[in-house]
Amino acid sequence: LVEIYPRVFTGPVVKSRRDERAVHLAQSHPDLPLAFRQEMEASEDAFDAGLAAIGMSRAVASGTTWPAVASTAAVEGQIWEPGVAEPGHTGLP
Repeated sequence: LVEIYPRVFTGPVVKSRRDERAVHLAQSHPDLPLAFRQEMEASEDAFDAGLAAIGMSRAVASGTTWPAVASTAAVEGQIWEPGVAEPGHTGLP
């Protein structure tokens, strides 16, 4: 299992607005199949899940590895972010 923070994958977009989701997908993922685009536009949850899946897939395909889990993270959890090597660091403010 790996925990993620969906905002890392969506970037700055007003996710609660369908029109904003549609513009974001058209600009950042123009080759996305229509069926996926429609589902991701229709639901904020699908938008988060879809972009996270795309981001994770690209990260793994580019050779990103999963960080080792520190003993405290095994209990408390650790958020994974592609391209961040420091365990426990999310890159979030």
